[in-house]
Amino acid sequence: MALLNRLWTYFSGDTKQLQKQVDAFKIGILGAANICNMALINPGSKLSNILIYGIAARNRQKAEAFARKHHIPKVKI
Repeated sequence: MALLNRLWTYFSGDTKQLQKQVDAFKIGILGAANICNMALINPGSKLSNILIYGIAARNRQKAEAFARKHHIPKVKI
C-alpha cells in the first residue's frame, strides 16, 4: 500500500506549489501533449530548484491553455 501511495503522490497533480529558488534551473517544454504532466510538470513541481518556464507548440491556443493550466509564464509557437 505504501508503494501505491508514493506513486499516487508522485504522479498526481494534487501537490502544493513549492517556493522556487531565485536561481532555479529553467526548463522549456516542446509540445503540449498530456505526457508532459507525468514527465515534467509533476516532477518539476516537487523540486525547488527546477522551474518550468516556457512552452512551445504548433497550435498557439493549445499552448496558451496548457500554460494557463500549469502556471507556465512563457508561450511560443
